[in-house]
Amino acid sequence: MSRQIVRLTDTKIKNAKPEDSPLYDGDNLMLKITKASKRWYFRFKQAGTDKYTEKALCKPNDYPTVSLAKAREITAKYKKAIAENKDPFKKAEIITIKRVFDEWKQKFNNSLLQKVKERKVAEVKNNFINKIDEYTPINDITKRELVDILEQRAQTAPARAKRFQGYLNEIFSYAETKGYIENNFIKNISLNSLMEQHKTENYKAITDEADFKKLVKVIYSLDNSPINTALKILLHLPLRSANLISMQWREIDFMQKELKIPRPNMKVKSGDDFILPLSDEVIKILETHAEIYKDISDYVFMSRVIKCKHITAQGLNNRLKLLGFTEKLKQTAHSFRSTFRTIAQNHIDEIPIKNPRDAIESFLDHKIGNSVEMIYNRADYKKEKIAVAKWWSEFIIKIRDEK
Repeated sequence: MSRQIVRLTDTKIKNAKPEDSPLYDGDNLMLKITKASKRWYFRFKQAGTDKYTEKALCKPNDYPTVSLAKAREITAKYKKAIAENKDPFKKAEIITIKRVFDEWKQKFNNSLLQKVKERKVAEVKNNFINKIDEYTPINDITKRELVDILEQRAQTAPARAKRFQGYLNEIFSYAETKGYIENNFIKNISLNSLMEQHKTENYKAITDEADFKKLVKVIYSLDNSPINTALKILLHLPLRSANLISMQWREIDFMQKELKIPRPNMKVKSGDDFILPLSDEVIKILETHAEIYKDISDYVFMSRVIKCKHITAQGLNNRLKLLGFTEKLKQTAHSFRSTFRTIAQNHIDEIPIKNPRDAIESFLDHKIGNSVEMIYNRADYKKEKIAVAKWWSEFIIKIRDEK
């Protein structure tokens, strides 16, 4: 018959004498008492034997530094480890942020260019690693700390915050896959909610003609790289950024002077393919660009980073920021649509067609009229859009050449 063990209490421990030693609290937790100290020990049977082994519960292991409640908590963890056939006294390997960061760097896809790898590393190092102790165990990083880091990046560089979160997600997803952490907090953080206050600012557009003149002159002064040429085309063709950056050579008819984008690729999915007339100036820009890039990429504006990809909207926005179009003179890739619409409406009488307002909206691929009117309005406004394209490019060239 097994012996009955009475559970310990703080009173019993405080009153215990060396001659009472050892005291037991269940089968595994034991308190040894001497004249100088009272110390906790964990006793357990080694695998394959009936003999008990005793080891100091922890360091320090004296009572009351380690309370009865804490000793029981540690004992419960040790018992769980033994039940899982683990050695409870084997020190867990400490996985630091630095180690995970270094391992992540080694996992980069070989298709990435060296400068892209360097950019990713610099972004994470400057905005994450350098803001914490790199020798912090990755398990100790809290969701609150990650939210603070992302929020700070969203405030200082909203245009880069999403990419930064993507890099952190790569790191923490890798750590989760390796079993270094239980949960990847990054994937459950809503960056949009952190950036809400920046939303209005991001959609500012240049509508003052003097400022637009500055924008035109700056863009026309750039070299003919894909991203700079894309900005030049964006001046003349106020496309949604997604359609501009993914434009393919097969969508351009140089003979008919048309851009034809499949309707499924447009924001509005129903209806015929979107056809946009191309002015002589646009054809000239594209023909020059085609001499270099048409035979090496399906995309008109190919990425110089990953050859089989196209440029990104973020790349366009970053280039505009580098050119100085920030804060009071804010302009993004999406803003060109508002710029065109506002200035064209201000010069509505100069466009030589009967219904220029509808033509302007059609040029932007906006639906015209209410739901009933749209059923009966089957006009494609082709001739009107040709006139708008011609007038708009001539307007741009005119202010470009002004002093």
